[in-house]
Amino acid sequence: MIIKHLGKEMNSSFYNGTIDKNIVEAIREGYYKEDKELALEQLRSILLNGKSKSNHIYNYYFERVANDTIVDNDKWSINQLLESDELVYSLHNKVLANSEKTFPDKSKIVDNFKTIIRLGGKGIARKPTQFPIKTMRQLLDEFTKEGDLYYDPCMGWGMRMMCAAEKGLRYVGNDVNYDLMLKLKELKEDIQTIKPFRGTLIYRGSEIFEPRLVNKADFIFTSPPYFDLEQYNGSDNLKTQNYQQWLDLFMEPMLKNCLQYIKNDKYVLINIKNTSKYNMYDDTLDIAKNLGYKYIGFRELKQANRKSSIGNVTDGTEKIMVLQKKKLRDW
Repeated sequence: MIIKHLGKEMNSSFYNGTIDKNIVEAIREGYYKEDKELALEQLRSILLNGKSKSNHIYNYYFERVANDTIVDNDKWSINQLLESDELVYSLHNKVLANSEKTFPDKSKIVDNFKTIIRLGGKGIARKPTQFPIKTMRQLLDEFTKEGDLYYDPCMGWGMRMMCAAEKGLRYVGNDVNYDLMLKLKELKEDIQTIKPFRGTLIYRGSEIFEPRLVNKADFIFTSPPYFDLEQYNGSDNLKTQNYQQWLDLFMEPMLKNCLQYIKNDKYVLINIKNTSKYNMYDDTLDIAKNLGYKYIGFRELKQANRKSSIGNVTDGTEKIMVLQKKKLRDW
C-alpha cells in the first residue's frame, strides 16, 4: 500500500491501511531516552578512565538533533518518519514479520523499532554516522601533544571535542546548526565540570574566515558534510547547491582558511571519500594541492560494516587525507 508523507511516498507491503494508535504513540513517546546522569557517568569514564562507550552521551546530547538529518538517498529523516502514523506502524509490522532470530522479544516495541531502522532503514530513514572514538584517539596520539590547539571546522556530534578534552588539548570548533550548537555548548560545560578544558565554539560556517585563528592551530581535523550524502539541519546552503558549487563555496574556502590557521610543518586531516557519483576525495586533494598543501598520504578509517535486514553488507572503509603546510623553502 502507498504511504504518502511530506510530498514523498513509499510502497509498503507491511501496511494495509489500519493502524494501532496505541502502538504508534508508545513508539513516539519511548523513542528518545535522554538520561543526563547516565550521560555524565559515561562522560567521566571517557575523560578520566579511557573508556569508549558513548551511547548514553549521544542519546542525551545529540540523538534528537541528529535525527533531523536525511541520510544519502533516504526519503525522510527519522524525526520526519516519527511524525507519520502510517510509516511508524509499517515499520512496526515489519518487525513482527521478521524472524524470532532477528527479534527474539517482540514485546520490546521501541527497541525493535530502532533496530529495524538500523537494519532496514535504507531508502526510508536512518541515523547519521558518528566518528569513532578509537580512531580519534589514534589520530590525536599521532599528531598532537598535550596543550596543542586543535581546530575542528565541522564539529558534528561532539566526539572529537570529547577526545580533545581527554587528551588535554585546547579546542576550537565551527558548526552552523543552532540546535546542535546549544547541545555542544552544554557538553562543553559538562566536560569542564569533570576536568580542565579550554573550548571555543563558533556558530557559523568554516568557509568564513576567522582572523584570530591565523597561525594558531597545531592540528586541524574534521569530517565535513559530504555533498549529497547527509543533509544536515542548518546547512541548506550546502544541500541546495550542485557539486561544483559545494567544492567552490565550501570545500575550497574552508581549506584555504585552514591553510592560514595551521602552523608551519603541522597537519590538516580531512575525512572524505569518493562515492559512486562524486570523486570527493580526489577533487578535495586537487584543491588542496593547488592551494599549496603537501600531500602526505592517508590514514584508514574502518567504520563498522552495515548489514541490512535482507543480508546485504556495506563496507564502511573510508580514507582520512593527511595534508601538511610547508614553508616555501622546504619544497
